[in-house]
Amino acid sequence: MSGSAAVQLAFRVPPPAVDACHAELVAKGVSIVREPTDLPKQRHRTLFFRDPEGNVIEIYAEY
Repeated sequence: MSGSAAVQLAFRVPPPAVDACHAELVAKGVSIVREPTDLPKQRHRTLFFRDPEGNVIEIYAEY
């Protein structure tokens, strides 16, 4: 499928780090796929962005 991720990596961080990572990525001009979002059913807060090769990177925290 065109535009789909070749690779998706996920990194677990402490809960406050999701928003801190988002702020740092935005300040550096990184392409954000989905801003920090709470997923109550999974008890996760997630952030998705693309690396320079177009791979999807997920930063998430469990709560």
